Amino acid sequence: MISELSKRILENKAIVLFLIPINFLGFLFGIYYYMPQLGDTPQYMWLLVIDCPLYVLLFSIILFLELLKKPLPDILKFITSVGLFKYGLWTVIVILLHFDFFFSINPLAYSLLLPMHVGMILESILLFSLFRSTTPSTLFVILFFILNDLSDYVIGTLPRIPETWVQLLFLESVIVSVILPLTLNFYIHRD
Repeated sequence: MISELSKRILENKAIVLFLIPINFLGFLFGIYYYMPQLGDTPQYMWLLVIDCPLYVLLFSIILFLELLKKPLPDILKFITSVGLFKYGLWTVIVILLHFDFFFSINPLAYSLLLPMHVGMILESILLFSLFRSTTPSTLFVILFFILNDLSDYVIGTLPRIPETWVQLLFLESVIVSVILPLTLNFYIHRD
């Protein structure tokens, strides 16, 4: 059912042509948001810092190439789908856990960031119909995101947030890194 709905949405060129630039603007806003942290981070680690902007950019690229009927590897779509959901959910949780902190800094920006990240979760669902998962690809995606979690919580590429709930967020991140790809593989398993 979800797969059929996402196919119908993605077949609507007007929707796709709306989503591509909106997500590209989201990428640019995300880079702007992360500029202070990127300034303190070695360039070779930047891709580990810009989680949300990276996945909305990949989503834009995937939609654009799908529109042109250009094939892309299923693994890229799988990783992008998991990344959109995982980091969209994580950001919503962080903003809600630290509501007073974030909304005291910039209420307008965080009023926009919350629905934007809910949008990332919804966009991840649109990709479900565009790829096939296999057991090896699922294991790769799990490993990819667990390594990213270790980068965030051990090396320190995590976005700058209050430290109050960091251990809980680490647990949530690892659980989503495992459960989401397994669920998607079960849902769209095509070995």
